[in-house]
Amino acid sequence: MLGFLTLYLSFLGWGLLGWLISFGLPKSVPRYLGQGLFWVGIPLLIFTSLRRADLSGPVWLGGVVGIAAAFWGLGLGWLWLQGRRLSPQTRGSFLLSATMGNTGYLGYPLVLGLVGPAYFGWAVFYDVFGTLWNNLGGTALASGYGQGQVRWAKLGRDVALNPILWTFSLTLGTRAWPVPPELWAVVSTIALAVIPLVLMLLGMRLQQVSWRRAQEVWPALAIKLVLVPLGVLGLGLGLGLGGRVLEALVVQAAMPPAMACLILSEAYGLDRELTALTIVLGTLGLMITLPGWVWLATSLGG
Repeated sequence: MLGFLTLYLSFLGWGLLGWLISFGLPKSVPRYLGQGLFWVGIPLLIFTSLRRADLSGPVWLGGVVGIAAAFWGLGLGWLWLQGRRLSPQTRGSFLLSATMGNTGYLGYPLVLGLVGPAYFGWAVFYDVFGTLWNNLGGTALASGYGQGQVRWAKLGRDVALNPILWTFSLTLGTRAWPVPPELWAVVSTIALAVIPLVLMLLGMRLQQVSWRRAQEVWPALAIKLVLVPLGVLGLGLGLGLGGRVLEALVVQAAMPPAMACLILSEAYGLDRELTALTIVLGTLGLMITLPGWVWLATSLGG
């Protein structure tokens, strides 16, 4: 409990700082910060953490579980929408929110803080395969329910140039290569700054949210924060996974809707307001649900 309290105080502190300073910053700052984290910060965090992670054993199962979680959330979201009179744009936003989790920006810091770097490889495999779904399946969903058309050439380029996929592949291929201590010290220091910057970015986004539709987001959050991690917990136990491995996968599955949901909503004309509110309330709701999932994974996984 003390570990959770320390972690939450840190998260709230950095998030509150981001929210406070957002009132005096140009509106473009969060966008530029997000781009910097996407292209530089998160890849450096993956590089430093993955080099320290234990990749022995079937870590590729983390990717299998990540794909299964995406389709589980999609199926549950589709079932809930049956018979409900909602606009196509709202349906698309709902399915994105129920399917795409914040396993990179938020999942990585939480796995490192709660589970430790030794099992980070499982979390990265979960996220990398989930990122493939986000780029391909998420874009197809957004296009199908929105006002735009899928530009397959751009989609292929986005997948090919995704820095998370490149960093993942290059780090795996060069883990045996020594890194000069001076360079490692610099890279590690920069990577340590990524987590507070991510939390500040989430705080900055609070200023852009309208709260008047709060009652509409709970079904998507029930799927993403409760039913998806429950499915991953059951699948992990069925695959014989336990201990810290199961805990790392369940933490990733419990993540709230990703910022990518908002990007796709804006690009394809979905319900942007509802998407932004779902992300914010999901991130706040995670603080309530996450301790229960960690306890359950620890208790059942041994």
